[in-house]
Amino acid sequence: SGCDTVVTTGAVQSNHARQTAAAAAAAGLRCVLVLFDTVPYKGRNYRSSGNLLLDRVLGAEVRIEPADSDAVEVFGKVMGEIEAGGGKPYFVPVGGSSATGSLGYARAYLEVADQLEDAGLANAVLLHASSSGGTQAGLVAGAQLRGSDPDIVGINVYRADNDEMAKSIHTLACKTADLLGVSAPALDAVVLDGGHLGDRYGMPTEPMRKAVELVAQTEGVLLDPVYTGKGMAGFIAQVIAGLYADKQCVIFLHTGGMPGLFAYEEEFPVKKESQSRTAT
Repeated sequence: SGCDTVVTTGAVQSNHARQTAAAAAAAGLRCVLVLFDTVPYKGRNYRSSGNLLLDRVLGAEVRIEPADSDAVEVFGKVMGEIEAGGGKPYFVPVGGSSATGSLGYARAYLEVADQLEDAGLANAVLLHASSSGGTQAGLVAGAQLRGSDPDIVGINVYRADNDEMAKSIHTLACKTADLLGVSAPALDAVVLDGGHLGDRYGMPTEPMRKAVELVAQTEGVLLDPVYTGKGMAGFIAQVIAGLYADKQCVIFLHTGGMPGLFAYEEEFPVKKESQSRTAT
């Protein structure tokens, strides 16, 4: 499109914003991140470390706006300033969750399905943390294109109105399927478990803390407090409930976010026994 500046948005600790900043740096593009302070978390590092620190290291211009800001007014001002300075901005929606952005996870679905087929595994489930919708919409569209395993299950880590969130994901999946030239998926193709969000987006839960520590201390894999930690907590609860007893294979899709751990330091305090071992 001939644009020279990428503009995108998210919460203060947005993984999408940090990844956009990295992609823009690699492509030689200017990057402006408009981050809304919507998560009422009071940790001492939340507004200085984690993804926010990396945004600045990556060279992005970071603008933090109050939670109650008028988004239309804010973006109108930002885009206008860029254009007034001779730049040409390209806006990417929150989470990259447009039909174009969702094509990435349609391709990911095809890749995973091919690997399962090569391994001789069928009757499978692909489970992930679902937020702004691009990941799940892309996976559902990819399944519509391929027409086979695995099934897709999202763990809602984003919105309290689970049914409305599922409908919005379905709408995006239909737009993505249209880009792929396939028929629209059925509404029930979007399976979304809304029981693991907690108080609200970005706020810690005890099951999340336990899931993050369990996976770190048994697998050496780091999850994050906002997305994959809650997603894994939901996955564990579903397994305990026997939801996948008849499945040959269940895959947990790790969608990233580890830098967010540094913004939630208070949620993972050093235990007394650990301090004693260190002293010894």
